[in-house]
Amino acid sequence: MGSPKNHAEDLADRLRLYLPLAAHAKPVLLATLRSQFACPRVGPRLRVTNVFHAEEAGGLMCYFSLLDPLMTGKLFVAPIAQIALDKTLSIVREVAAYQICDAALSGPN
Repeated sequence: MGSPKNHAEDLADRLRLYLPLAAHAKPVLLATLRSQFACPRVGPRLRVTNVFHAEEAGGLMCYFSLLDPLMTGKLFVAPIAQIALDKTLSIVREVAAYQICDAALSGPN
């Protein structure tokens, strides 16, 4: 495997082949969205529309829209670590492995 940067960019390229991706916001992201928009009933379902590598700023990031009628037409960005992808996709295992490796390289915060 090449450098972590090259691996992340390669993984982002391969993830783009699956777009758009149905997914769910993990609890931290969902809580953030609900508090920022003062809308406690925003649902967790979302659609990932793009993936990119933000390097030191946050690793793999996702553009997504919420599949909630209250949030139609809004586009958001979050780290892929805050989004639960469909586990039936084989690439999801690669994303999980990337996240473990990325966390190990980043060390404790």
